[in-house]
Amino acid sequence: MWEAINGERANAGLPPLAIDGRLVGLARERSNDMMTRDYFSHTTPEGKMIFDFLDARGIYSPYAGENLARSNAEASQVIQLVLSGFMNSPTHRKVMLNSHYTYLGIGEAISPSIQDPKDPSGSEGEGMNYFTLVFIGTTP
Repeated sequence: MWEAINGERANAGLPPLAIDGRLVGLARERSNDMMTRDYFSHTTPEGKMIFDFLDARGIYSPYAGENLARSNAEASQVIQLVLSGFMNSPTHRKVMLNSHYTYLGIGEAISPSIQDPKDPSGSEGEGMNYFTLVFIGTTP
């Protein structure tokens, strides 16, 4: 996904985003939390947002943003579908192509496949993929 995002940024004449390990850890935690507690929102059930998590980790930036996606598409298609969804949404596109962002963290969590109660040995569908993208930037 990182290469695909940077490809879209290059097409828009923007520099690539560098991966930041601190943001990767945070993005993974956010994705796992949504999967585990069965919600999908920029705000946790306790009312916390990405800015709260960045502050708690001592990550300070004049620019920060978060994109979320979820999909139960087949593994071979999920990245392209998620990226297309981001690029076709004006709000998500604006975040991905924000010239102030310089660093990115990507997290993914996958829930177990859905089991058919009539056939416990088989799978009724792919698990749900939860994606969190965390962006920060510096003053240009």
